[in-house]
Amino acid sequence: MKDKEIEKAKTYMGRKVAERIEFSDKGTWRALRSAESYVSKLGYEYGSLCYPMPLAFMMDRYNLPEKWKNMTAKERNNVDGVIIGDYREGPVSVIIFNKSSILNIKEEIK
Repeated sequence: MKDKEIEKAKTYMGRKVAERIEFSDKGTWRALRSAESYVSKLGYEYGSLCYPMPLAFMMDRYNLPEKWKNMTAKERNNVDGVIIGDYREGPVSVIIFNKSSILNIKEEIK
């Protein structure tokens, strides 16, 4: 692996990645539904789909993320993770950001 590829695997949108899981279920919408189910089982709530932009998710159910295009930069920096990829046919990836990088970004925004 090249250095840039290693760095890319460790960060996304300038934030440290704690976990990245790929879903490759065959069939229309199946990979996306599996990814949504996975984040829901972890206790996250996800927003509305706005292809080709990321699908945000957060732990706070009373602050459910909206469509990515309607979110401010501050709101985007506060999400716990995103789902990205080919939503219709797959594969899609769930990216969960490192908690400490979330805290650092929140402190920088204040």
